[in-house]
Amino acid sequence: MEQRLSVVTLGVANLEQSRRFYEHGLGFLRGNSSEEFVFFQLNGVILALFPRDHLAADVHVPSEGNGFLGMTLARCTRSWGIRMDSGTITSPSLRSYFNG
Repeated sequence: MEQRLSVVTLGVANLEQSRRFYEHGLGFLRGNSSEEFVFFQLNGVILALFPRDHLAADVHVPSEGNGFLGMTLARCTRSWGIRMDSGTITSPSLRSYFNG
């Protein structure tokens, strides 16, 4: 299997404030115009910002407590495969907000 990381998504408490930090503080160029999420195309990897509660819902976990760290990693592929959690297969891959 090709070793590749496609998208790092951070669940943020304040999307607008986080967007300003990455755009103005770090100089990242925004790659979309949606008000629901923000992404930045970095060298071969997309950094996405998404409201924390919406990101938790997208991966089917509660946003409260210590089980959800507010970050997801994704590898984009041409075919559907399996989902893994800490090296253990948990379920078939699912379509998410980002991929329809």
